[in-house]
Amino acid sequence: MIINGKIINKIRQEKSITIKQLIDGIISSSTYVRFIDGQTMPSAETFIKLLGRLKISYPEYQLLCNNYSTTTLPRVNIIIQDALLTQDDTEIKQLLIELKHVPNPEPLTQDWIHACSLVQQHLNQMPFDPTIVEQIKQSLDHSINWYQHELTLFRHVMFIFTTEEILTYLSQATHNLEKYPKLNTYGNEPFRLLLTIATTFLLRHDLVNTFAILRKLNQYQLDPDCVYEKFYHTFILNLAHYANDDSTYHKQLTAQLAALNVLNANELCAHFQQLMDTIEKIYQPILKH
Repeated sequence: MIINGKIINKIRQEKSITIKQLIDGIISSSTYVRFIDGQTMPSAETFIKLLGRLKISYPEYQLLCNNYSTTTLPRVNIIIQDALLTQDDTEIKQLLIELKHVPNPEPLTQDWIHACSLVQQHLNQMPFDPTIVEQIKQSLDHSINWYQHELTLFRHVMFIFTTEEILTYLSQATHNLEKYPKLNTYGNEPFRLLLTIATTFLLRHDLVNTFAILRKLNQYQLDPDCVYEKFYHTFILNLAHYANDDSTYHKQLTAQLAALNVLNANELCAHFQQLMDTIEKIYQPILKH
């Protein structure tokens, strides 16, 4: 998540909004001055309130931060997601070439170069470059509370972390969840991250931590349009119960996969079918249909 005090102040001036009108009841004037100077960062909740007072959406704010140029980040995110879904690194290779040709890359771009490199190594079952791993960890450790960039980055390269490291990062990864009983567009990212964590623990034959994460997810109510998150959550919940030797959930999992076929969501169906097949192999000694 991009948070830039100078941009916020510029928008305020151009909208003829006084500092008092903008910050009243949200933050103090001294905190606002330090925010403009880059000496402090507001919480996600505070930042969203400031955008509301300015009457601009977060996507519009992002566009202003990029001088009305579209960022490549959404495309990078989609390419990495697709590569992990299809287990094919063809587009990752092309993306790496493109990113490495960016002159004087900013830290955000450098993070994605590192992430793409690790995904490529992961898909080709190669040893992870320890220097890149350390740089990713330093980037994540730099922030006490995570925003969208850190959340997405961690989700894409979770395979490099031990279970203990993932659990250590949980407070940073979920701090925004506590503030969104109903998750909006931004709040979905930590929710998706928790789903990935639950999946990772399940694949590591760690049912105790899997169910602990799923119980945390059960505390939150998604917006009606969060169809993917709802499906993913239900599928992982059913899969965890199935792996825990409850064969009654096999029918529910099969029904979910059939629903994806009806919707012609072929790639998603193949992904979840592969996940189910993998879980059956991992837990085969205890599974009974």
